[in-house]
Amino acid sequence: MYGNKEKYLSAVIVPDFEELGLWSKEKDIEYALPGILRHADVLKLYQDQIAQALGQFSGLEHPKEFKLVAREWTQENDLSTPTLKLKREKILDKEKG
Repeated sequence: MYGNKEKYLSAVIVPDFEELGLWSKEKDIEYALPGILRHADVLKLYQDQIAQALGQFSGLEHPKEFKLVAREWTQENDLSTPTLKLKREKILDKEKG
């Protein structure tokens, strides 16, 4: 999640691709990246999961928008450090929008 110097909170999410593949097969939705990440049913699934996970927090603490991305954050693509810390600025530069 991010929101520093922004009007509201937003989130960038890397889905569990294996689970998303199983779910899409159950729902008879074609699993093809990156298109599936913009499918209305997939967005609704993640919206519901976010709401459930953050249910105890106030509305201001929920992301107003989110984006699903097809790229994992790894050392190889320079979005994570050797100690698995996220390089947030680089992630936002590449994924935000």
